[in-house]
Amino acid sequence: MKLSKSIKEPKGALKYYGDINYINIIHDITKQVIKLNNTLDKEEQLKEVVDLEQEIKNIQAKRYISPKELSQLLPNMSISQQQTYRGRIKDKIPYHQTASRGGVTYIVKDVKVWMENNNIR
Repeated sequence: MKLSKSIKEPKGALKYYGDINYINIIHDITKQVIKLNNTLDKEEQLKEVVDLEQEIKNIQAKRYISPKELSQLLPNMSISQQQTYRGRIKDKIPYHQTASRGGVTYIVKDVKVWMENNNIR
């Protein structure tokens, strides 16, 4: 079967298909870059977790800790919750306040015992 002479290849057809191939190549490269970035992000996240574990170990090794360190050590107890626990009339969280600046510190052992007695996790 012969094609009619009136049927011709459309103008710019090679350019169109070339552009589609180019777009497909760019799309494939973009996918690979995204996979690589996700891998790097996971490595960075793992590094952050290891750093956080080390920081928590350092905090646990201390005898006195600040409210910020306590909120890192116990993520369920924010600084505002600590203020509420310090303001209680009965069963206050054990803390020490310095006279010069008014800074609050906690003794780790006392806080752990207080938490066990009050069923706070």
